[in-house]
Amino acid sequence: DDYSSAEYANNSSTKRYETAFLLCMAASALCFVTSTLSSNYSQVDKIWSIIPAIYAWIAVYPGGDNDVDPRTLMMAVLATIWGGRLTWNFH
Repeated sequence: DDYSSAEYANNSSTKRYETAFLLCMAASALCFVTSTLSSNYSQVDKIWSIIPAIYAWIAVYPGGDNDVDPRTLMMAVLATIWGGRLTWNFH
């Protein structure tokens, strides 16, 4: 497929990955600032069990075309189960 720049910018798939990228940058900045202020440099360990599932569900979200890919949905469910198992270690 040959997209013009306007079609590329309005593509729901592109917006999903832009959202995931912005979330990743925000989480990275938050972990860095929190680590620096608390002198505890393992802040990312606290979100590592949760954030991959959030990324996966961002990829599933249809964003307007309401067309959910079954394989992407299955991967999001598996990432959520995996995140739940990792979170179980916290308690």
